[in-house]
Amino acid sequence: MIDFGIMEIALKISWIQRIQQNSDAGWKAMPERLLGDLGSLAFLSHCHYDINLIQLHNLPPFYHSVLKYWQDFTDSE
Repeated sequence: MIDFGIMEIALKISWIQRIQQNSDAGWKAMPERLLGDLGSLAFLSHCHYDINLIQLHNLPPFYHSVLKYWQDFTDSE
């Protein structure tokens, strides 16, 4: 049986890895704009942060969960 919760986490973590690649893909515009005040999603993905301490008020739930899963992943390494 597929564990859909684990699958969601894996897909969102792989999403971070794609955003770290240097490209001008159009889909990167939204997260980069939404997280511009914090440096961008690509920048945050290289930082050690606590999701509970950064300002994410206007961030859609999708991006919030991406950052949360990435934090959990990097903390477990």
